[in-house]
Amino acid sequence: MKIKNMNVALLALFALASCSQGQSKDKPGTGDDIVVLQGTVQNPASGHIILEEVQGNNVVPVDTFTLGADNTFKENLTVKEPGFYRLNFYGKKMVNLVLDDENVQITADIENAEQPKVEGSKDTEYLQQINAVVMNSQQKVRALEEEYIKARNEQNAARMKELEERYLELEYEKKEQVKDKLRNMESSIAQVYGISYLSQEEDFPFLDSLSNRLQKDLPDSKYVKDFTQGVNNMRSTVVGATAPEISLPNPQGETKNLSDLRGNVVLIDFWAAWCGPCRRENPNVVKAYNKYNSKGFEVFGVSLDRNREDWVKAIEKDGLVWTQVSDLKYFNSEAAQKYNINAIPATILLDRDGKIIARNLRGAALEEKLEEILGE
Repeated sequence: MKIKNMNVALLALFALASCSQGQSKDKPGTGDDIVVLQGTVQNPASGHIILEEVQGNNVVPVDTFTLGADNTFKENLTVKEPGFYRLNFYGKKMVNLVLDDENVQITADIENAEQPKVEGSKDTEYLQQINAVVMNSQQKVRALEEEYIKARNEQNAARMKELEERYLELEYEKKEQVKDKLRNMESSIAQVYGISYLSQEEDFPFLDSLSNRLQKDLPDSKYVKDFTQGVNNMRSTVVGATAPEISLPNPQGETKNLSDLRGNVVLIDFWAAWCGPCRRENPNVVKAYNKYNSKGFEVFGVSLDRNREDWVKAIEKDGLVWTQVSDLKYFNSEAAQKYNINAIPATILLDRDGKIIARNLRGAALEEKLEEILGE
């Protein structure tokens, strides 16, 4: 079981904004708006309050606030178009914001565990609604994980299986709740943030529909443009599509092509030496390979490592004898971007003609599918 870190999800999704430029639907000319950002801070610490903008994979400081004698601040900000920001209180507490054309009031208590209160921004309210759904799900998953560890220590296989099934139910419930939130919102870039909690293969029709809606309502938003481009890219890697070519070097520096394995049932396996869940899944892939390789099953491993030595050591230690390739660019890997991979382990199963027939099959589910295709 794994939980997506909120800050990681935020950055991964906001990275959609890194490729294009645009203006908000309501802003003529340069589209600049003056937004008043003000707040009250209880129990302040030493240092500064920093407004940071999420730009691609980075959080960039854009302004610094100093509290007045009455523990308040008030700043006029120029906002060219709706964007994602984070207000960092002394490195001790942070709050995510969507700034557009609405003035924002924030109340924060640095010593209180509760999140700062944000008023005035409808888009930020949407963001918080999505986060509330996800955080509620995470709490339930954490409780399951504790039970799972206990069951594993007691070698209670039946209980472990029951908890695994409950985990999948919770993931499904979370996605459906997020989709309900997104459906009922007015068109907002906050919806683009929410899609990070959905599955591109299972929820593609919903994502496609949301993309069409946002294109009509927010046609000039750079976030919507990149989301739409992402949806268009997904079309080439959904079940039923012919798998795009991957041509990358193996550990010896020789370029290997995915298409070289055409004629076999092929599992594209995205993994990395640093990825614990990937390493724990590798024995299952080895088992499936040993059982079905003689019947026409191959694996094409794509590593999202950054260090060649770590990659090679992991291949040897885990006994991965099939084709392995990598450009050592982490999630900026050409193959990962082409296949819209933003979390690993991730797998894509191809038939003998190179068409995608399943995604993210692991463990018993992979063996069951291979038995269905290649079994006697």
